[in-house]
Amino acid sequence: MDSKHIAFDIAFRDKRSPLTYEQLTDEQLIMKIKESLPNASAKECHDAITKIRKLCDDVYEVCDSYRDGKFGTDPLAAKTAIIELSKRDPGFSATEYDTAFSVGLLWTAF
Repeated sequence: MDSKHIAFDIAFRDKRSPLTYEQLTDEQLIMKIKESLPNASAKECHDAITKIRKLCDDVYEVCDSYRDGKFGTDPLAAKTAIIELSKRDPGFSATEYDTAFSVGLLWTAF
């Protein structure tokens, strides 16, 4: 597992809110990543954190837009929203996009 995947897990583990990413500093997040990946460089961890912070922001926007009907109301709307998320934030697996979208729906429900 690399630093990006560990950072992803930290951000999306708590399905109720992205508090970890909102409340912890980059330095604190780097320490959390290094707990699982001790040989990761600070730069690698910081790059992963930056990528995940952007994904979290985009998840909010895409899920809000989905709730507003921007992607349609048919059964393909969720798939279209996930495709939009993948365009904004390339480099994740299909499972990660599905997870991010599902968790994002919970985040934007409150």
